[in-house]
Amino acid sequence: MDDETCILCGRYVAVPDRPDESAPEAPRPHWTSAGIVRAIRAFEFFHDRPPSEAEWSAPAGSTWPTARAVQRHFGSFDDGLAAAGVV
Repeated sequence: MDDETCILCGRYVAVPDRPDESAPEAPRPHWTSAGIVRAIRAFEFFHDRPPSEAEWSAPAGSTWPTARAVQRHFGSFDDGLAAAGVV
């Protein structure tokens, strides 16, 4: 388990240091291979289909990893989908 993504849905989660204060701006997520796989599976679960590369080409700061992050970790977007077992 890593500390940067939700174990259930794979989305990036920022936890404030002090719960009594409002949460600071979340830092830009640094996706791991495991986090990306969880995010792909979560997207498929919630949307009943795998994500498209165009959908994940959003600017940084999205709750999903970018298509570029998937490509960096797996070589191609399709290889990332295959690693998640959603193709």
